[in-house]
Amino acid sequence: MSSKVDSSQLTANSKQFYFDYQNGSYGFNTSSSRGADTFSPFKKEANYIPYKTEFPWNLPTSFSCNIKDIVIIFYNGSGVSTLDGGNLLYSDVSVSLNRVVMVVQTTNSILRLTGSGSVHGVAFFIKTTN
Repeated sequence: MSSKVDSSQLTANSKQFYFDYQNGSYGFNTSSSRGADTFSPFKKEANYIPYKTEFPWNLPTSFSCNIKDIVIIFYNGSGVSTLDGGNLLYSDVSVSLNRVVMVVQTTNSILRLTGSGSVHGVAFFIKTTN
């Protein structure tokens, strides 16, 4: 009598896992029927969640942050002339309203802004995985 071994099956701590591929992602499944509700991809997509806000008023100003945070800055004025400690990902200027929104990814633990105007709010988002 011969027995067939499923080469995609693993056992750890008396639990069985199965290599699987669903929706364009490789991963493992805890069910031999390989249902979507028991599938976990090996690489999970990164998400950003908010972790703090600050409300400084005048430029220049600086903020403590984590490297690779996403920071959204709302301000009024003629603009930020210097952005130190981050890369500008997006900027939207409303000339008629004299308002600017900037999205920055930090490259340092301190983000510095100089220029003229006032900052109305800064939201910090930290990278996580599901």
